[in-house]
Amino acid sequence: MKKLIFISIVTYLILSGCQRASYYYQSGVFKGRAQDNIGAKAKFDKAIELNPNYCEAYVARGIMKFRLKDTIGALNDYNKALEVNPIFYSAYYCRGVLKVDCQDSAGAMADLNKLFELDENSAYTYFYIAIEKRRLKNYVGALCDFTKAIELDSNKDFIFYNRGLIQLDIKDYNKAIADFTKAINLYQDNPLAYGNRGIAKQKIKDLKGAISDYSKAILYNPKYANAYGNRGIVKAELLDYKGALDDFNNAIELSPENAELYYFRANVKHQLNKKDACLDWKKALELGFRNANDSLKKYCN
Repeated sequence: MKKLIFISIVTYLILSGCQRASYYYQSGVFKGRAQDNIGAKAKFDKAIELNPNYCEAYVARGIMKFRLKDTIGALNDYNKALEVNPIFYSAYYCRGVLKVDCQDSAGAMADLNKLFELDENSAYTYFYIAIEKRRLKNYVGALCDFTKAIELDSNKDFIFYNRGLIQLDIKDYNKAIADFTKAINLYQDNPLAYGNRGIAKQKIKDLKGAISDYSKAILYNPKYANAYGNRGIVKAELLDYKGALDDFNNAIELSPENAELYYFRANVKHQLNKKDACLDWKKALELGFRNANDSLKKYCN
């Protein structure tokens, strides 16, 4: 009887640990989507602590490390995932991407070709290969592979989202809007989908629609500097200079090394007759935005 109770307690603790690990993993995924890479990594650390054989958590943590420029740490996590599960699909892809970044072309292709070996009829296979083709600027090939992935599985928001990015690359803005809209319908809490749909709408001069999308992106990720900056540009185009100034202030606070933000803020300050516009043009030039030099010569003698 005592032995049975002991086994039951151990089983409960293992299941409880796995369930808690899953909670931390999902929390990390949410933070990763919001580009909170450090916060996401901390959640994945906890998930792995609770479940040392959690392959998905190793890969996800590897992605965060890769974003944070910890290449060796990322490679170690991908290797660990494959040690636990030698046929773990996404680990081969992520390790392949890392090897491309490290200019290990042979190693990268070996990992990416492994995807077809594991499952040539999977939407993920075409998705991962398409991602890599886009990185190599093979937009036609990437578009074909994303489309094939969607034919195999039309319920994945991230496939539509990434095909939308290709449509932006090739300047087919209406198709980009359609893909981002589909991605949002499948997963409506993605700030990047709103942000990029806003860019596409801005390109076709749907300025009010663009502002609405940038605002949604900021709602889901209040630290989304590009969304503030792009919304500021649209507001300036609509002559809402005070609103634009607020957005550029927020964007610069979040991304203080972005030269273009200082340039656009200077333009707005000039329209509002603010005397410190020249300081922003000067800062933009210091950070490498050469167009600011014309404004400095014209207005700041």
